[in-house]
Amino acid sequence: QQAGYRVNEYVLQNARNYLTDYLYANPPDPDFPWQYDRDVLVHYALMEAGFPLFSIAEGLAENRTQMSAWAQALFGLLMLEGKRPDLADTIFSDLQSTSVRSAAGVHWANQGGHWETFSSDVINNAIVIYALAQRDPASPLVTDAVRYLMSFRDRNGGWRSSYGTAWALMALTEVMRATGELGGEFGFSASLNGNPFATGEAGGIQQLSLIHISEPTR
Repeated sequence: QQAGYRVNEYVLQNARNYLTDYLYANPPDPDFPWQYDRDVLVHYALMEAGFPLFSIAEGLAENRTQMSAWAQALFGLLMLEGKRPDLADTIFSDLQSTSVRSAAGVHWANQGGHWETFSSDVINNAIVIYALAQRDPASPLVTDAVRYLMSFRDRNGGWRSSYGTAWALMALTEVMRATGELGGEFGFSASLNGNPFATGEAGGIQQLSLIHISEPTR
């Protein structure tokens, strides 16, 4: 729906009901911390679909230290929307204190990763960036974390998997949206063998438009 596709409301309602029933029927087991991550993702999806269960989601707060960094980040966004800014402040403060700085930038440890949630270094850091860009885009952590994320980009332009690539692109999009990076205006020029053959101005969304210019073979 957000992308403009027509989706039958009956289908969406069934999906929301399925996820809600799943949450009630499968409470997280403390012996399997990845289940807290799973529940946060389900709650976040329900919130994005306009069917939040904030009172239930808030109950996960006491186990937030067992969550992966990416789940903590999404949980922070949940609490922001759920009118618990105090809890959100604590969560994002914790993320700041657990960030790891290296020559490649800033990242968050994946805590061994959980295959049940397809967790990886890429996904872990992409989702934290996605949340931080909405919470505090001016934070130096965002810039340094983006630099670290970009170091994982492979030669094909992706991030190791389709799932990781999707989250990386969503994170970078949130950063560009928050910083107004797509609102810039600039001039461009190109030359071939020292001879200029293309100049122009670009701005706004038009800066992403392709320009095709050809030169005759001599």
